[in-house]
Amino acid sequence: MYDRLLDGRVKPEELGFLAGTDPKSIKKGTKLPEPFVEVTTKFEKRDKPLPVDEALRIAGIMPVEYNEMKEIVLQLDEEMARQVESRGLIHFDGKKEFALNEHRELMLIDTFGTGDEDRFVLKKEFEEKGKIVEISKEYVRQYYRKIGHHEELERIRAMNDKRKEAREEPLPEPEIPPLPEADAAETSRIYKQLAEMITGEGT
Repeated sequence: MYDRLLDGRVKPEELGFLAGTDPKSIKKGTKLPEPFVEVTTKFEKRDKPLPVDEALRIAGIMPVEYNEMKEIVLQLDEEMARQVESRGLIHFDGKKEFALNEHRELMLIDTFGTGDEDRFVLKKEFEEKGKIVEISKEYVRQYYRKIGHHEELERIRAMNDKRKEAREEPLPEPEIPPLPEADAAETSRIYKQLAEMITGEGT
């Protein structure tokens, strides 16, 4: 979201800031004026943000059902934030996935509250030093940014968006290089730390 804010794909007012706010004046980690909820696709190679009305049309969801989903998400995140705060964590954001059963009853599916679906930050580091120390899969993301894989992937995906509009065959995405052994071990350590902090138990 922060990348999208800086490059203009998301405007500050969409996130609850005053219209005309300079995106660069918003520091990473700034708490939004109000919760921001967006919807994305799930059956493509990457999740693609969609306008709510388009998402409802594609999914066959009624506005009242969407509003119920949104309320569930906000309640879950509020409760999650409350519980992990006492464990020394701040819950920054996360994703939820829903489905409807044959009776059109909402079902929360997939997992949430893990290092894959949610972004947690060490509370003490953030509040005392203003430092964002993430306890999530962000460590892996940053590795692939560092080696240039993320930039190349985004370049190919942008080209494929244009090729799709022109009804041309997509270009193959670059293969993901294996995570080095030391970085895999650090990722494991981070996930164990998160599990221990959330549960209050050693693993």
